[in-house]
Amino acid sequence: MTGTPERVFESRARRRYRVFWNAVVVVLTGVGVVAGAAEIGWAPLAGITVCLAVLGAAFGVAWVEPDGDRRVASTVGARYGAAGAAVVAGLPAIIGGWTAVVLVAVTMTAPPIVQLMLRGLRGSSAARAVDDPTRLSEREIAERWRSSYDEVHQADATTEDVLRVVAERARLLDELERRDPRGFRSWLAETAETRPGSRPSSRPGAQGR
Repeated sequence: MTGTPERVFESRARRRYRVFWNAVVVVLTGVGVVAGAAEIGWAPLAGITVCLAVLGAAFGVAWVEPDGDRRVASTVGARYGAAGAAVVAGLPAIIGGWTAVVLVAVTMTAPPIVQLMLRGLRGSSAARAVDDPTRLSEREIAERWRSSYDEVHQADATTEDVLRVVAERARLLDELERRDPRGFRSWLAETAETRPGSRPSSRPGAQGR
């Protein structure tokens, strides 16, 4: 099964933060477009936007995990690349050198970056094997789902190790489905879209994340 359940089962606070961050990016993009068009003209602004959108799409594909949805990653990367182009082209005319500070601040507070930093601060305690997923939060279940995928695909993994991890992943899925049936079905639907023609299973075995 492809993809991780983090976006589907993310906490309410994390979802609100992501919405707020996107709103800030939209505002900065709008200001940048208006200021950039007035400062350098529409044609140069369009050229810069296309170039950074392509770079953003390439970065998105490089960033996504091997089993992730590259189409979604490239789309998101292109969107943020285009937003960055508007900011770079327009904000210097308004705030000058502070544009660099704004870009760094927006980048470092991006939800994926914040998630990586928090994961590093928390360490790997939530990624260890568990027998009772009911005692974990949705975030911890998602962390364990991610790390268990790597364990299944280790070159030195024995048959017993693979079977043990597969059974644990089945328990993780059962717990996610119990907590949020609607979100779980949404995740299965996303998985089916990622692999056209395939039917998602609640027992993924070693098919992926």
